[in-house]
Amino acid sequence: MAGHSIPSDDSPAGVALQLDAPQLSMFPKRQFAYLMGVEPDITEELLVPIPGGSRPWGALWVMSHDEGRHFDNEHRRILASLASFTCAALNIRQAKADADARAEEAEAARRALAAAEAHKDNFIATLGHELRGPLAPVDSALAAAQQLATGSPAVLSALAVANRQVAQLKRIVSDLLDASRIRTGKLSVRCTYGLLGDVIKDAIGAVREDAGKREHQLLVQLPPYPVTVFADAGRLTQVVSNLLTNAIKYTPPGGEIILRIEAPDPTTIAEHGSARRDAVITVC
Repeated sequence: MAGHSIPSDDSPAGVALQLDAPQLSMFPKRQFAYLMGVEPDITEELLVPIPGGSRPWGALWVMSHDEGRHFDNEHRRILASLASFTCAALNIRQAKADADARAEEAEAARRALAAAEAHKDNFIATLGHELRGPLAPVDSALAAAQQLATGSPAVLSALAVANRQVAQLKRIVSDLLDASRIRTGKLSVRCTYGLLGDVIKDAIGAVREDAGKREHQLLVQLPPYPVTVFADAGRLTQVVSNLLTNAIKYTPPGGEIILRIEAPDPTTIAEHGSARRDAVITVC
């Protein structure tokens, strides 16, 4: 049968596939015109469909050219077993192909997402640097204007508002740059020893005006002894001020916001003790 192409609607295989059942044909040339040119003559052939999902994958086809040899149930059983094995192999191949295709799609989506994130990070970083540039001369000009307006309270008051807004813009720009650095793993943390009370003081100073606008009572509860921490004071100030900003945002006007610091008394800690010494900052 090598080199022959037989249409499925004019072949024993087509019948087996259509009926989805094994077929035994005697002298098939008498029934199927496309087999007329096949030599030597076919005396008998056995076909078993290869089971598939919604339809058979195809058919296994064996033939005999010897009138003295005939196919029986054992031949059909063996061929059916081969067809089942072929089905399993084809299903595995198809599943692997589907899995490979899904993996390629997932990898393409991952690369596209990574590229989009990189573009966004680059945009944020560029925007932050572009905004930081004009803020420096504006800040310097405001400082000079304050010196020139020493005798004018009204002008000084207006300049103070401008100063606060510039400080807010600086903070927003820093947040933009920090967001980009965090995503790219370039955020630097410079830890030094310092007083936690100073960090709290700076954080409260950053939000006091917003708290006053909403008539909040801002209460701070510090231990009676100084608490020294090993941290990046600037970033820790950002953390605390962000917590306070959220508290101001979600506390009803006239409400009470309590910032509480809990830390062990340094006089009760062994000089060379290895136990963890935690300071806990709570905002209610």
